Amino acid sequence: MNRIHEEEKVQILAKPQSMSAGATVTSNYKSLGGGLHDVLFNVPFGALAQAKEITVEVLQADDGSGTNAEEITEAETTFTSPTGGVTEGQILISIPLSKFSRTYVALRITNTAASAVLGYAEMILDQAIRNSDVNSQASVVTVL
Repeated sequence: MNRIHEEEKVQILAKPQSMSAGATVTSNYKSLGGGLHDVLFNVPFGALAQAKEITVEVLQADDGSGTNAEEITEAETTFTSPTGGVTEGQILISIPLSKFSRTYVALRITNTAASAVLGYAEMILDQAIRNSDVNSQASVVTVL
């Protein structure tokens, strides 16, 4: 049995921050190196008013500077806050490594709310295991 740090590689893509109203934040580009099967992008966020949206786009590039960056369009995910809004939420996007043609990835996160939203983004590379219940607490999940 592997220890948990041998089964997953976790990297912060965007540090916890306040995303301004109507703003788009692009995270740092990080390498997919070390992954075996899948990559999971986790984007937790704070309070979001009714009918406002958080959109997450997955970008891939040739290097950590974002050279030749392009979006993986089928991975784009949008969460729309329900009636009454939410106090917190989480967007998960799971993609097999075989879907990537480039080595580096980043996330572009857009906040359509009229006020700032607190959030961050991380990448979890599957190095050994499969966890079928990881999506149970998410607000919205995209699995390619």
